Amino acid sequence: MITEKNSTKVIVSAVGPGIGGVGKYIEYLLSMYPNNEVIYPKRVNGINLYFQILKIIRLIFFRIRLRALKNKDVIILLHNYLDLKTLNSLITNNQCWLYLMDNNFFCIQSYNYNFKYNSECIKCIENNFNEALKNKCNPQPKIKLKSKAIQLNEFLKKRSKDLHIVCLSKTNLELAKRHFRKARSFSYSYFITQDFQSELSLSTSDKHLNSKYDLVYHGVDDEIKGVFYVEKLAEKLHNYTFFIPTARKIEVPNIFTENLRWENGLDNIVKMLKLYYPRVFGVIPLKRPY
Repeated sequence: MITEKNSTKVIVSAVGPGIGGVGKYIEYLLSMYPNNEVIYPKRVNGINLYFQILKIIRLIFFRIRLRALKNKDVIILLHNYLDLKTLNSLITNNQCWLYLMDNNFFCIQSYNYNFKYNSECIKCIENNFNEALKNKCNPQPKIKLKSKAIQLNEFLKKRSKDLHIVCLSKTNLELAKRHFRKARSFSYSYFITQDFQSELSLSTSDKHLNSKYDLVYHGVDDEIKGVFYVEKLAEKLHNYTFFIPTARKIEVPNIFTENLRWENGLDNIVKMLKLYYPRVFGVIPLKRPY
């Protein structure tokens, strides 16, 4: 796991508990490690001026709190949402584990997908981010300037000897080793949530026999998350039914769609499945434990 039951590591995340993958993961960490200090900016829901000001204020206090950390063991999630000054303070004054939630450590778009060639891309590992400039890649988060995103990644690479690197999977780990060659340690820890853990622990049941679908894609309807791959897979596997949570109409007979999230119905569809297919990035298909 990313930390141990009796660990005193401080967990730092730019996203708090709530909806979405990272939000769900923070919920899981809070439940699994209640004695650990977990620092994150509280979510702000609202778009008017008051909420925007409140969001900025909370972000300022979040940064101040992180910069005050000294002589701690710190696990950093979503480092690309932090600013350079805060990251430098964390790494200089503490022992840090950088938990890589995706491939943003070398790809400023986070998912190392080249829209120009409609394929995966790892050119910035070898070319020192020149490819990002050549292909006009847009950084994630979108509020960050391209130059700032590249500067952040260059900084982390230079400070690799001061970092412990933790990845989502073995394949991500291989990429991280190529990038952070001098890191203090390398390991991987699979992404998990309370919802997913409870589903995997279900006892043998015939419930899945009532499933309307053979395979469900759980992810955002986005090319970089692998939704087009699932559509092509469905075209090849005519005897299987697929479900994709989207408002978009897909002209493939064995693909069914509805605009759902985990919180408003997708969870019930997954409970009945024979095979669950998360987003392509960072994970593999998982058979249910029957």
